[in-house]
Amino acid sequence: IFQVFADVVKMLIKEIFSVDRADKLLYYLAPILVMVASVGTFSFLPFNKGMEVLDFNVGVFMITAVSSLGVIGIFMAGWASNKYSVVSAMRGAVQLISYEMSLGLCYITAVVFLGTMQMSGIVEAQTGPWNWLIIQGHVPACVAFLVFLIAGNAEANRGPFDLAEAESELTA
Repeated sequence: IFQVFADVVKMLIKEIFSVDRADKLLYYLAPILVMVASVGTFSFLPFNKGMEVLDFNVGVFMITAVSSLGVIGIFMAGWASNKYSVVSAMRGAVQLISYEMSLGLCYITAVVFLGTMQMSGIVEAQTGPWNWLIIQGHVPACVAFLVFLIAGNAEANRGPFDLAEAESELTA
């Protein structure tokens, strides 16, 4: 029960250090940009009917644009650290970009079936368990759901897409 609180205390008392020859501005700005991208993406998703932070008529484009800022933050962190970390950051950024393309195709499937790009409209059209696109039996929606599950795991760097943390496999 207390593990979460222990982790928070541990992170707060850790020493903050940076690479000696790093570009300090980019080095400290990169994690902020990644956090803004991940939290900013959720600002377009409605919590309930009439309960959304931002509601644009092109919400799908906004989600795609804001979530892709995280890739820039990852590349910026590698660039600020110097030589070899740029190669690793490029590998991670290319992986994220490739799976964001498939996530974009999943969004397009919902937009085509529901006829709106507004996130509150997409959520409202699927209110109730029998109104979901995958339960209604739309084959493209079911395929998009499976692609979304795979691409979502890849975006979160979960196995088997955790190449950034798989040091022993990369050196082999």
